[in-house]
Amino acid sequence: SGGRRRVEIGDKISTIAEGLAMFDKVLKDYEAGVDAATRDDITQTEFDAFTSFCYNVGIRGFTGSTAVRLFNQGVSIQKVADALKLWNKAAGSVVQGLANRRSYEADLLTDGIYRTKPRFNT
Repeated sequence: SGGRRRVEIGDKISTIAEGLAMFDKVLKDYEAGVDAATRDDITQTEFDAFTSFCYNVGIRGFTGSTAVRLFNQGVSIQKVADALKLWNKAAGSVVQGLANRRSYEADLLTDGIYRTKPRFNT
C-alpha cells in the first residue's frame, strides 16, 4: 500500500490534524482501488459509497465483489446496492454495525444522501 498503513490503537498522534493527515494518506490507496475497478462514468456519491465500502472490506474484497461487477455491467443501482448490503456478516453471522454501514452506503448509492444515523420509518 505504498508505505501507508492504517491508523491503529496505540499510535501516538499529537493532534486531530495529525490524525486526519494520516487517515488522508491511507484513504488515497482505497480511492485509487475504487478508481481502477469502476467505470469512468461513476458519480461522486457512487465513488464515495464505494470508497467507504472498499475501506471496510479491503481493495481485494472490493474488486472481487458482486456489487462492483454489477455496477460495471450497468445494472440498476438498486441491484448494486442490494449486492452491497450482503456484506453484513462476520464469521457467518449478521453484525448490526456492518448492516448499518452497508445501509448508509446503499443510501448513498441510490439516493445520493450521506447518512450517519439509521432512517426511521414513520
